Amino acid sequence: MGNDPKIKELRGGGIKVSFSVATKVSWKDKDTGEWKDKTEWHQCEGWDFIAERVAKWFRKGYYVVVEGPVETHTWKKDGIDHEMRVIRVDNCSLCEKLPFPEPLEGYQKPADDAAPDFGSDEAPAEGEGLPF
Repeated sequence: MGNDPKIKELRGGGIKVSFSVATKVSWKDKDTGEWKDKTEWHQCEGWDFIAERVAKWFRKGYYVVVEGPVETHTWKKDGIDHEMRVIRVDNCSLCEKLPFPEPLEGYQKPADDAAPDFGSDEAPAEGEGLPF
């Protein structure tokens, strides 16, 4: 994430969050053999439940995954046409284990902090694996 999330309360009672994420592509130059990088920044917006989740747990510098359609907003200002693409976040998650931030003021920590049990590390017995 390129910045801490910005929260805006909407007139209708909902909330909106906006933040930026970067994507980076690396490749090896065929002529020089050197590695090159290209980073692009993307604006993201989310509402209500997504906004609450992002505001509580996401911070600048965190590695995140966002999912949702890309929307193009167009407007005219001073006779000049403007265009901006925004990812409308439908789902998001942290994708790297980092120290979690302190939640926002007023958040009640759940009583059961136990990590979920994902079962054994052992391979399933023959016939108990995937159905294909």
